[in-house]
Amino acid sequence: MNHLKKFTCAMLCAVYALGITGLTGCQSANMDDTKPQILESISKVADCVKDRDYSSLSAYLYEDNDNLREKFDLGEGKDDEKTVAVRKAIASTIRHNIKTETLTYSFFNKVGTVSVDFMLVDYEKFAENNIYYGSVESMEKSLKDFDRKFIMVCTVPLRFVFNDDKAVLENSEILEQVYSFYDFDKIVFGDNLLEHLSDPTFVDSKDGVYTDPDSITLELKLDEKGQKFDWKYDYEVAHTGKDGAEEVLYTASEEVGAGSETIRIRYSSSKEMEKGSYRISVFFGDKQSDYECKVEHSPKDPQPGEYFRCPEGDSLQLANSDISVKVYGKYFFVADNSSLGEDILATYGKSMLEFIVSDDDGDESNEYLFSLYSSNYGNESVKEVIDYFAKTRKESYEGIGDKVKTKKGKVKIGKKEYQYCDATITRGKHSVINRLIVVPVKNGFHLVMVIARSEDSVKTYTSMLK
Repeated sequence: MNHLKKFTCAMLCAVYALGITGLTGCQSANMDDTKPQILESISKVADCVKDRDYSSLSAYLYEDNDNLREKFDLGEGKDDEKTVAVRKAIASTIRHNIKTETLTYSFFNKVGTVSVDFMLVDYEKFAENNIYYGSVESMEKSLKDFDRKFIMVCTVPLRFVFNDDKAVLENSEILEQVYSFYDFDKIVFGDNLLEHLSDPTFVDSKDGVYTDPDSITLELKLDEKGQKFDWKYDYEVAHTGKDGAEEVLYTASEEVGAGSETIRIRYSSSKEMEKGSYRISVFFGDKQSDYECKVEHSPKDPQPGEYFRCPEGDSLQLANSDISVKVYGKYFFVADNSSLGEDILATYGKSMLEFIVSDDDGDESNEYLFSLYSSNYGNESVKEVIDYFAKTRKESYEGIGDKVKTKKGKVKIGKKEYQYCDATITRGKHSVINRLIVVPVKNGFHLVMVIARSEDSVKTYTSMLK
């Protein structure tokens, strides 16, 4: 019993002595000297973990940690780019809180411990409803928004020892827990939007041809897999006119959300769109798909005599009538700024002259077809117009010594017959035939004229009236 008392007393003395020298427990009078060193190291370590700066972190490690170095790299240059992008997006949400109240230090072992909370987006919860993405950008945006609402906390107890009077981290392997998302693989990316598109349709067109539109709309269907993703894509609209040169009219970026069954691209103009072909190109990354439609203009219904016309095509319609003019072969519609056009316009003016057809637009042309519009203010009959034409031709040319022979009749154009008068004017050995065909319309007449050297030429020009 006495031996036990002596042993107990000796132990108490020893404990007392140790307490005085600060070698027991975690707190001591010298803690204020050690605490700043530990806190400085833990602050550096926490920042390096947040910034994935292994180079700087290594200066505060007791020994190298290759596993941690690899996790900081996030597999960049080794793993799939989109997998790395997910890791980067999650890593960008890491922040920390050093729980200084948990700091302890053993002077006997020269070991300090402190707990640090590392907060980051709750990526497991994020994956419950957000796994399909059409682009890295859409994933990053969605993850950033989610981080404002749902975070996870990883609390790690860090243990520091002193090495050459510097507090260094002894248990660096525990930091790997912060990067447990390295193996997270639940996010699914769409490979290529263009591969999920089909059935291109230009809405409200007829087989891809619009008539007199002020807008065009392309609709593309998304297949079942493509509907699972949010997509972001670029597109452009270009026009090719009669000169064959293409002009880009509009470029834009668009997004379509998961669940969408179609992509619609609409281009509109403040006025009637120009005639020609239109290309809508959809871009996804470095891939491109082109879709084309055409714009045509319907025949207008001009008021007779309002303007001179030289159509781009091979036909035109006489205003307010069933008659059209169709050229073929070597014949064409003559422009108003040609030599022939200027000569005829100088005589009749654009208020009357409607068109000119010839096989030559220069001064050498001696044969041509044209039409004048005449308002019928005096309510003349077709016969009166024909008689007046015959009379004036005879008076004008016989007065200068020419011989004039007139012939009246009817010519069938389409399903109708129209009255005409031929005036053959002869000077010496040369003759020219003037044919007038009168096409009555509401409030006036189309006076269709043929000037030709032979009856065959007269028939050829007349045959262009359909």
